[in-house]
Amino acid sequence: MKIADALPIDKQDITFICVDRAKKAEYGLLENLNIDRVPTFIIYDHRKELGRIIEKPVISIEEDLVLMLSRK
Repeated sequence: MKIADALPIDKQDITFICVDRAKKAEYGLLENLNIDRVPTFIIYDHRKELGRIIEKPVISIEEDLVLMLSRK
């Protein structure tokens, strides 16, 4: 949440989806997202997936995000 607060982006562009123990969400929100482990952060740019952080970052959340965003 601290990272999201520090970013110069519209907070309406961030979506959090909560899941139950079976990794199911209401209204089929996870269909076609291939979520196997939680937490999973999926980073998009104009509906194109740029990358994922699954369970834990490789380096740090901040550095992994920078690497994803710099590849676009």
